[in-house]
Amino acid sequence: MKNIYLFPGQGSQAVGMGKDLYETYGDVKKLFDDANAILNIDIKKYCFEGPIEELTRTDIVQPAITLVNMAVFIALKARGCLPAVACGHSLGEYAALYAAGVFSAETVLGLVRLRGTYMQECAERNPGGMIAVIGLPIDGVRAVCAQAGEAGVIGVANFNTKEQIILSGVSGAVAKATEIIEAQGTGRVIPLKVSGPWHSPLMREAQDRMAAEIAKAHLNDPLIPVICNVTADYGRTAPQIRENLIAQITGSVRWFETVARLLSDHADARYAEVGPGRVLKGLMKNINRAVQVQNIENAASVDAASGAFAAS
Repeated sequence: MKNIYLFPGQGSQAVGMGKDLYETYGDVKKLFDDANAILNIDIKKYCFEGPIEELTRTDIVQPAITLVNMAVFIALKARGCLPAVACGHSLGEYAALYAAGVFSAETVLGLVRLRGTYMQECAERNPGGMIAVIGLPIDGVRAVCAQAGEAGVIGVANFNTKEQIILSGVSGAVAKATEIIEAQGTGRVIPLKVSGPWHSPLMREAQDRMAAEIAKAHLNDPLIPVICNVTADYGRTAPQIRENLIAQITGSVRWFETVARLLSDHADARYAEVGPGRVLKGLMKNINRAVQVQNIENAASVDAASGAFAAS
């Protein structure tokens, strides 16, 4: 039976993440110690001690979550638990590509540090917000965006499930979309506590800056299949992956379609959320209740999973 690893993205952070893995696995300890030098910040302290206000900063949280995702993967690898397929939600795609052998640790950590910095700087120049729309199908959400677009840039940031869609844009357009949905009574709106309008055209400057960095970075062709966010399809070569990572910054995260592709192509598989939190496990429950996802985020859960996920 195949193992499919799902790597979480921004929003899954928690103070203390990765600490017991650091204390248990020598390769994880080396990864964290090296990361401090690669990033030129005490990322280990942010992960282990916080405070959460600092850990949540976009320029800190992106390398922090990626680092912990990588640490969990390394611990699983040490126990003989390897994936046959990988994918990640937004930022999590970088860890999935690391697991697939596309990036070295130094390259991936350097890229996500710049990604977080560029996105935060771009958000400060192009402020906006995000909302979760619950219970309104995608066609209805797009119709709302068309109306709300009269007030400014707005669009679908994340297509998470059939009934959970994230919108991102300028504050006026987000407020207008909220007003339309509430007036229709067709869905529920939850404002998100974010520091920028992620996955929207307002991130164009960050995308352009990252394009230059990704072009310079060394990427290998993936050793295992990786499904990319913006296409909901496999990134089979390094050039395809470069293109997809650049487009991802302003493009929609097509998670629902990604999971549908996984379930279609790999009907008989074990699924694990590899990294902090249970966001992706919750999304899978909403997409297909029959599919079980094991959360693996610390030494205890690595131990618990090692038997089943090491089996071929």
